[in-house]
Amino acid sequence: MSETFMSAVLSGDALWIDADDWVARWHDGDGSDIELHDFLGMTWDDYRLWTERPQALRMIIAAHERDEPVERYVAEAGELAIAARGVTANDWAVVLKWLKRTGRIPQD
Repeated sequence: MSETFMSAVLSGDALWIDADDWVARWHDGDGSDIELHDFLGMTWDDYRLWTERPQALRMIIAAHERDEPVERYVAEAGELAIAARGVTANDWAVVLKWLKRTGRIPQD
């Protein structure tokens, strides 16, 4: 498979804000022989989180950078580490609360 959105972002060849362009490329046939989440370089859970909570995208990228599941990254990184990634405290709190509510990470 050719380069994915996630690998392009991690190598510096794309920005997180380019995600919709990659989705459009897939719809235009660039990678339509594979699932969209694979074309983007996301796990199914990453993709599902992104489509349900778009503000989680930078957290998903950071988790890929650390080679760990996004649920663990969000739960363990803490507000300051998330803020260093350019994510607002509110976005982090919303995603964390949603991950807990949906059972993707344990409740406190």
